[in-house]
Amino acid sequence: MANVILAAQVWLADQLRDHVSESATFEQDGVTLTVNVTQGAAIAFPYDDGEDPPRGMVYFLRVDELVDVGPIVPREGATLTLGGRTFELVPFGGAPPARLKGLHYECQFLETTGGKRRRDTLVDIVIPLADGEQNEFGEVSRTDGTKIADRIYVTVIAEGGSESTIGGKSVGQQNFRVLASAADIDDVWKIIPSRARVIVRTGWLAGKSLHVQSGTRQSVAGQEVTMLCRLGGLS
Repeated sequence: MANVILAAQVWLADQLRDHVSESATFEQDGVTLTVNVTQGAAIAFPYDDGEDPPRGMVYFLRVDELVDVGPIVPREGATLTLGGRTFELVPFGGAPPARLKGLHYECQFLETTGGKRRRDTLVDIVIPLADGEQNEFGEVSRTDGTKIADRIYVTVIAEGGSESTIGGKSVGQQNFRVLASAADIDDVWKIIPSRARVIVRTGWLAGKSLHVQSGTRQSVAGQEVTMLCRLGGLS
Protein backbone atom coordinates (compact mmCIF):
# COMPACT_ATOMS: atom_id res chain seq x y z
CA MET A 1 0.00 0.00 0.00
CA ALA A 2 2.85 2.35 0.88
CA ASN A 3 4.41 1.80 -2.56
CA VAL A 4 1.10 2.68 -4.26
CA ILE A 5 0.82 5.92 -2.26
CA LEU A 6 4.44 6.83 -3.04
CA ALA A 7 3.93 6.18 -6.76
CA ALA A 8 0.79 8.35 -6.69
CA GLN A 9 2.72 11.18 -5.01
CA VAL A 10 5.48 11.00 -7.63
CA TRP A 11 2.89 11.00 -10.45
CA LEU A 12 1.09 14.01 -8.96
CA ALA A 13 4.36 15.92 -8.54
CA ASP A 14 5.23 15.26 -12.20
CA GLN A 15 1.78 16.50 -13.33
CA LEU A 16 2.08 19.69 -11.29
CA ARG A 17 5.56 20.42 -12.64
CA ASP A 18 4.40 20.00 -16.24
CA HIS A 19 1.39 22.25 -15.64
CA VAL A 20 3.56 25.26 -14.71
CA SER A 21 6.46 24.65 -17.10
CA GLU A 22 8.03 27.19 -19.47
CA SER A 23 10.11 26.83 -22.62
CA ALA A 24 13.90 27.03 -22.40
CA THR A 25 17.05 26.23 -24.41
CA PHE A 26 19.25 23.48 -23.00
CA GLU A 27 22.84 23.03 -24.25
CA GLN A 28 25.36 20.30 -23.42
CA ASP A 29 28.38 18.98 -25.33
CA GLY A 30 27.43 20.89 -28.48
CA VAL A 31 23.81 19.63 -28.48
CA THR A 32 21.05 22.26 -28.30
CA LEU A 33 17.49 21.32 -27.36
CA THR A 34 14.26 23.22 -26.72
CA VAL A 35 12.80 21.85 -23.49
CA ASN A 36 10.06 22.61 -20.99
CA VAL A 37 11.35 23.40 -17.50
CA THR A 38 9.69 24.06 -14.16
CA GLN A 39 11.26 26.39 -11.62
CA GLY A 40 11.89 24.99 -8.16
CA ALA A 41 13.41 26.55 -5.06
CA ALA A 42 15.98 29.33 -5.03
CA ILE A 43 19.41 28.47 -3.59
CA ALA A 44 21.24 31.00 -1.42
CA PHE A 45 25.03 31.08 -0.94
CA PRO A 46 27.50 33.35 0.93
CA TYR A 47 28.70 35.40 -2.03
CA ASP A 48 30.94 38.43 -1.81
CA ASP A 49 29.30 40.55 -4.52
CA GLY A 50 27.50 43.10 -2.35
CA GLU A 51 23.83 43.88 -2.82
CA ASP A 52 23.26 41.95 -6.06
CA PRO A 53 24.85 38.50 -5.65
CA PRO A 54 24.58 35.66 -8.19
CA ARG A 55 21.60 33.36 -7.62
CA GLY A 56 21.19 29.62 -7.59
CA MET A 57 17.96 28.02 -8.81
CA VAL A 58 16.52 24.51 -9.04
CA TYR A 59 14.89 23.64 -12.38
CA PHE A 60 13.09 20.41 -13.27
CA LEU A 61 13.70 19.07 -16.81
CA ARG A 62 11.64 16.28 -18.37
CA VAL A 63 13.63 13.11 -19.02
CA ASP A 64 11.81 12.35 -22.31
CA GLU A 65 12.77 15.75 -23.76
CA LEU A 66 16.49 15.29 -23.13
CA VAL A 67 17.10 13.12 -26.18
CA ASP A 68 19.42 13.58 -29.16
CA VAL A 69 20.92 10.45 -30.75
CA GLY A 70 20.26 8.83 -27.37
CA PRO A 71 19.22 9.89 -23.87
CA ILE A 72 21.06 12.87 -22.38
CA VAL A 73 21.88 12.93 -18.69
CA PRO A 74 22.43 16.53 -17.48
CA ARG A 75 26.01 17.05 -16.38
CA GLU A 76 28.06 19.82 -14.81
CA GLY A 77 28.67 22.59 -17.34
CA ALA A 78 25.34 22.26 -19.19
CA THR A 79 23.61 25.61 -19.77
CA LEU A 80 20.00 26.74 -19.68
CA THR A 81 18.63 29.92 -21.27
CA LEU A 82 15.13 31.27 -20.64
CA GLY A 83 13.49 34.67 -20.35
CA GLY A 84 16.70 36.48 -21.21
CA ARG A 85 18.55 34.81 -18.31
CA THR A 86 21.35 32.24 -18.49
CA PHE A 87 22.19 29.46 -16.02
CA GLU A 88 24.93 26.87 -15.69
CA LEU A 89 24.56 23.42 -14.13
CA VAL A 90 26.97 23.12 -11.19
CA PRO A 91 27.27 21.01 -8.01
CA PHE A 92 26.55 22.97 -4.84
CA GLY A 93 28.22 21.67 -1.68
CA GLY A 94 28.17 17.88 -1.66
CA ALA A 95 25.00 17.53 -3.75
CA PRO A 96 25.16 16.23 -7.36
CA PRO A 97 24.20 18.78 -10.05
CA ALA A 98 21.27 16.64 -11.29
CA ARG A 99 19.12 13.95 -9.66
CA LEU A 100 16.41 11.79 -11.22
CA LYS A 101 12.98 12.39 -9.68
CA GLY A 102 10.07 10.59 -11.35
CA LEU A 103 9.79 11.81 -14.96
CA HIS A 104 12.14 14.76 -14.35
CA TYR A 105 15.74 15.61 -13.55
CA GLU A 106 16.05 17.95 -10.58
CA CYS A 107 18.92 20.22 -11.61
CA GLN A 108 20.87 22.81 -9.62
CA PHE A 109 21.76 25.84 -11.73
CA LEU A 110 23.83 28.92 -11.01
CA GLU A 111 22.65 32.07 -12.76
CA THR A 112 25.42 33.40 -15.01
CA THR A 113 23.54 36.32 -16.60
CA GLY A 114 26.07 39.12 -16.99
CA GLY A 115 28.97 36.83 -16.14
CA LYS A 116 28.46 36.80 -12.35
CA ARG A 117 30.26 34.00 -10.57
CA ARG A 118 30.55 32.59 -7.06
CA ARG A 119 33.14 34.31 -4.89
CA ASP A 120 33.71 34.09 -1.16
CA THR A 121 37.37 33.24 -0.46
CA LEU A 122 40.38 35.47 -1.20
CA VAL A 123 43.42 33.62 -2.63
CA ASP A 124 46.64 33.93 -4.58
CA ILE A 125 47.56 31.33 -7.20
CA VAL A 126 51.30 30.72 -7.43
CA ILE A 127 53.75 28.43 -9.22
CA PRO A 128 56.33 27.89 -6.43
CA LEU A 129 60.06 28.13 -6.81
CA ALA A 130 61.71 24.87 -7.80
CA ASP A 131 63.49 22.85 -5.10
CA GLY A 132 66.48 24.80 -3.86
CA GLU A 133 65.62 27.87 -5.95
CA GLN A 134 65.89 31.18 -4.08
CA ASN A 135 64.01 34.44 -4.41
CA GLU A 136 65.65 37.84 -4.76
CA PHE A 137 66.30 37.93 -1.00
CA GLY A 138 68.08 34.57 -0.97
CA GLU A 139 65.10 32.82 0.65
CA VAL A 140 62.88 29.89 -0.32
CA SER A 141 59.18 30.25 0.52
CA ARG A 142 56.01 28.42 -0.48
CA THR A 143 54.47 31.77 -1.47
CA ASP A 144 57.36 32.78 -3.75
CA GLY A 145 57.31 32.08 -7.45
CA THR A 146 55.33 33.11 -10.52
CA LYS A 147 51.99 34.68 -9.63
CA ILE A 148 49.16 33.41 -11.84
CA ALA A 149 46.61 35.47 -9.94
CA ASP A 150 47.00 37.93 -7.07
CA ARG A 151 44.25 38.45 -4.46
CA ILE A 152 41.24 37.12 -6.35
CA TYR A 153 37.95 35.81 -4.97
CA VAL A 154 37.13 32.14 -5.58
CA THR A 155 34.81 29.47 -4.19
CA VAL A 156 36.41 26.56 -2.31
CA ILE A 157 34.27 23.41 -2.00
CA ALA A 158 35.32 20.45 0.19
CA GLU A 159 34.96 17.17 -1.70
CA GLY A 160 35.91 14.51 0.86
CA GLY A 161 39.19 13.11 2.03
CA SER A 162 41.28 9.98 2.27
CA GLU A 163 44.08 8.41 4.29
CA SER A 164 47.14 6.57 3.03
CA THR A 165 50.18 5.01 4.68
CA ILE A 166 53.51 6.60 3.77
CA GLY A 167 56.68 5.41 5.47
CA GLY A 168 54.64 3.49 8.01
CA LYS A 169 52.67 6.60 8.99
CA SER A 170 49.02 7.42 8.30
CA VAL A 171 48.75 10.56 6.19
CA GLY A 172 45.39 12.34 5.83
CA GLN A 173 44.42 14.22 2.68
CA GLN A 174 41.48 16.55 2.08
CA ASN A 175 40.27 17.21 -1.48
CA PHE A 176 38.84 20.52 -2.67
CA ARG A 177 37.34 22.00 -5.81
CA VAL A 178 38.40 25.63 -6.36
CA LEU A 179 36.35 27.72 -8.80
CA ALA A 180 37.57 31.06 -10.13
CA SER A 181 36.35 33.53 -12.71
CA ALA A 182 38.31 33.06 -15.93
CA ALA A 183 38.52 36.85 -16.18
CA ASP A 184 40.64 36.91 -12.98
CA ILE A 185 43.26 34.46 -14.28
CA ASP A 186 46.21 35.64 -16.38
CA ASP A 187 45.54 34.68 -20.04
CA VAL A 188 48.85 32.80 -20.13
CA TRP A 189 47.68 30.47 -17.32
CA LYS A 190 44.19 29.34 -18.34
CA ILE A 191 45.56 25.79 -17.98
CA ILE A 192 47.28 25.86 -14.58
CA PRO A 193 50.19 23.42 -14.07
CA SER A 194 49.87 20.71 -11.42
CA ARG A 195 52.74 22.13 -9.36
CA ALA A 196 50.77 25.32 -8.72
CA ARG A 197 49.55 26.26 -5.25
CA VAL A 198 46.39 28.08 -4.14
CA ILE A 199 47.39 30.23 -1.15
CA VAL A 200 44.26 30.97 0.92
CA ARG A 201 44.11 34.39 2.57
CA THR A 202 40.65 34.43 4.19
CA GLY A 203 38.00 32.11 5.61
CA TRP A 204 38.30 28.80 7.45
CA LEU A 205 41.31 27.72 5.34
CA ALA A 206 43.23 31.00 5.81
CA GLY A 207 46.98 30.43 5.73
CA LYS A 208 46.71 27.03 4.03
CA SER A 209 48.35 26.09 0.74
CA LEU A 210 46.23 23.88 -1.52
CA HIS A 211 48.14 21.74 -4.03
CA VAL A 212 46.63 21.69 -7.54
CA GLN A 213 46.20 18.03 -8.49
CA SER A 214 44.76 17.99 -12.00
CA GLY A 215 44.72 20.08 -15.13
CA THR A 216 42.23 22.90 -14.82
CA ARG A 217 39.35 23.29 -17.21
CA GLN A 218 36.98 26.06 -18.18
CA SER A 219 33.21 25.73 -18.02
CA VAL A 220 31.08 25.40 -21.13
CA ALA A 221 30.16 29.07 -20.74
CA GLY A 222 33.89 29.90 -20.77
CA GLN A 223 33.60 32.02 -17.62
CA GLU A 224 34.88 29.75 -14.87
CA VAL A 225 38.13 27.88 -14.25
CA THR A 226 38.02 24.74 -12.08
CA MET A 227 40.99 23.44 -10.08
CA LEU A 228 40.94 20.12 -8.23
CA CYS A 229 43.22 20.52 -5.21
CA ARG A 230 44.51 18.65 -2.15
CA LEU A 231 45.44 19.68 1.38
CA GLY A 232 47.79 17.46 3.37
CA GLY A 233 49.83 14.43 2.44
CA LEU A 234 52.84 14.78 0.19
CA SER A 235 53.39 17.96 -1.79
